Amino acid sequence: LVHLPAVAHIVHKEGFHHFIVVHKATQKYVIIADPAGGVEKWTKEEFCKRWTGYMALLTPDYQRLSVEAVGQAVSPWKRFFALVRPNMPTLLEAFFSAMVLTGLGMLSSFFVQHLVDSILVHNERRLLNALGIGMGIVLVFRVMIGVFRGYLLAFLARRVDLSLISNYTSHLLRLPMNFFEMRKTGDLLSRVYDASKIREALSGATLTTLVDGTLLAVSTLIMFLYDWQLALVACLFIPMLVGFVMFFHRPVQRRSRLAMEDAAILQSHLVEDATGIDTIKAYRLENARGDGAERKLVNFVQDVFALQKFGMILNAASMLITGVSVLIILWYGSHRVMDGALTIGQLMFFNMLMANVLGPVERLAILSLEFEDAVIAIDRLYEYLDVEQEGKKDDNALTFGGIKDALVLDKATFRYGYRANVLDNVNMRIPAGKTIAVVGESGSGKTTLLKLLMRFYDPVEGRILADGRDLREFSLESLRAKIGIVSQDPFIFNGTLMENISLGRPEAKKDEILDAAKVAGLSDFISELPQGYETMIGERGANLSGGQRQRLAIARAILLKPEILIFDEATSHLDTATERAIQQNMKSVFLGKTVILVAHRLSTIRAADLIYVMKGGKVVERGDHQALLAIDGYYASLWKAQSDDSAAAVSAKKPTTKLPPGSSTPKPPTAKINKPPVGTTQKSALKASANIGNTPAAAGKPQQPIVPPSLAPRGNTGAGATFDDDDFSEITADERETRD
Repeated sequence: LVHLPAVAHIVHKEGFHHFIVVHKATQKYVIIADPAGGVEKWTKEEFCKRWTGYMALLTPDYQRLSVEAVGQAVSPWKRFFALVRPNMPTLLEAFFSAMVLTGLGMLSSFFVQHLVDSILVHNERRLLNALGIGMGIVLVFRVMIGVFRGYLLAFLARRVDLSLISNYTSHLLRLPMNFFEMRKTGDLLSRVYDASKIREALSGATLTTLVDGTLLAVSTLIMFLYDWQLALVACLFIPMLVGFVMFFHRPVQRRSRLAMEDAAILQSHLVEDATGIDTIKAYRLENARGDGAERKLVNFVQDVFALQKFGMILNAASMLITGVSVLIILWYGSHRVMDGALTIGQLMFFNMLMANVLGPVERLAILSLEFEDAVIAIDRLYEYLDVEQEGKKDDNALTFGGIKDALVLDKATFRYGYRANVLDNVNMRIPAGKTIAVVGESGSGKTTLLKLLMRFYDPVEGRILADGRDLREFSLESLRAKIGIVSQDPFIFNGTLMENISLGRPEAKKDEILDAAKVAGLSDFISELPQGYETMIGERGANLSGGQRQRLAIARAILLKPEILIFDEATSHLDTATERAIQQNMKSVFLGKTVILVAHRLSTIRAADLIYVMKGGKVVERGDHQALLAIDGYYASLWKAQSDDSAAAVSAKKPTTKLPPGSSTPKPPTAKINKPPVGTTQKSALKASANIGNTPAAAGKPQQPIVPPSLAPRGNTGAGATFDDDDFSEITADERETRD
């Protein structure tokens, strides 16, 4: 026997894992509560199909249970009225204008009664003209007030949109990284559409409720003053209309939530298609992805159609009830006229008042469904707005100014959710002003380590220290301002080249931007463009190659002038000559700065002061290149494997020559490397021009690295980051082609 309620682990219809609450289970069905969909009734077969077999059974500890411990959830209705409160002055203005408009409408009904009972019966032509002029004046006022009311509603809608959507987007951008990695883009965007439902309810439904509620009360009072018996007959139809609408309340609510969720799923699918269009075309997935979009569209359209069917049934029912009520009122009212209790004009006026009673009742009943939509939308919107922003507690945080001693990972452990540890008890010391490399196979935890340094995540165990202080003591704003990161696949925004380079420092001068581009090897490429730095590069940098995007990201990091520079496979798309030229330029730019390199190609990190080797989320070796080769461990095996792969690739490119009988096999041609005299370095052997497109400098005439004055290092000019082109001294021309 299972004590219910219990928390069950299931597979959602979209394939991801999900938790629900099981409230009741019988031999035929299961009553569940889904945080996303509310209370639902599933068949036993459906539940067993989606249940993973895991269930959390809960037993309350009544001795420790308290109201304070449990807490109180904020009602969506409370949130809705909190949105109404700051807009109350505008709503009241619109309400009074609507009431004047309604009063003028009722005045027209009174004119009709007077026309029938007084003017037509007594043939009063003079009064008829006066009444006509009066009704014309009323009409003009109704039009003017109607325009004013419409303006107020439009103003209110704009104000609500600006408030809700700007708050949502601003809040969204400040949420932690794990929030975005657990959600689809389309779901995030769909909440903006939900905001429009809140606006409609706030600007339209709220005002309609106030006006119709007042109109209903006033019209009912006047009806009882005219003829209480006829008024009682009219009021009999009100509960019928309300009851019919309320009967559909629960199914409409459930289907409305499903429609919002299915719209989010469809939007996520379309965003994925637009983002991955190159993969779709490369793998001929047009039909498969199109079919998937069609299935999701069918689900959404079915939800909308179901809502439309509910609407049609409600309209038909309200028309029937209203029509029957009018028929009965006219029938019974005619008897009252024949009995002398009413005049014909009063009956006509009463019939118009009847419309002012049943109309508001019908609208209020239907508006309750619109309010339900708004409440669901508020619930979905605040589901994200209630997530705490990162850096929320930074008010008293310290300002990060870089490191003077070292950045230390002290027994740092990290895992995503409840999965296995990605980093396990990592100890690492990154001295200030040194070049540190982190290497290892894919999945060893290198990129996750960088995310911890940027504080995209915090360690679940252990800590990261900057000069002895926990990194969490510093504000995120100041920390990330001092760390520049260049990833393997940098994101490029839709805009100009200059806007993208100056992303981290929008206030930077143009000369600084040009200098950063020159050091990153972008200047020649940009100079060939008709609009130069003002060239639009398209969404995600669609008009740039992979290497150009990486160089742009490098320029972006250089312009930031960070104290710590992180390269995460940052030159993987660059050819050897370009990579060497950029590294040579950056040697002087980042003199005295801390540089962290993450790379698969070990040849690019040979000159690092210290190399950390990772495997399975742990640091297994550390030391410089020569020391790691000397111990003949994991690093040495990686180095040997890459060397063997390069040698095999070079051998595969060499042509074979058929020799005549008796001839000896000639030695294969190799690239000649001029070794410098003992005691000197090899740096001058393979200097490269910083400008892309130039060939390496001729032997004996090396070019000096380009270091513009605006990027010259300041302050500490001691031992700093070393980007040594000794790394490339053993690469043959054939091997270079293989790398490219």
